[in-house]
Amino acid sequence: LHERAFARAEAICARAPLAVSAARRLLALARSSPTEVLAMESRMQQALLRSEDGQEATRAFREKRAPRFTGR
Repeated sequence: LHERAFARAEAICARAPLAVSAARRLLALARSSPTEVLAMESRMQQALLRSEDGQEATRAFREKRAPRFTGR
């Protein structure tokens, strides 16, 4: 069980830090109304796409390479 948990944690840590943080915030809002959660998700998504990491993700996808996220 520990090995699987550590493997899962490593996989999450390899993701874009801003996106992981946003996902955690959305999960914390899960008990709010669906309308509130969807509105927050939309705002977060727009901000993430404008971030340096969002731009890096788009570049990396176009260049067919792994992204290098900085948390900005």
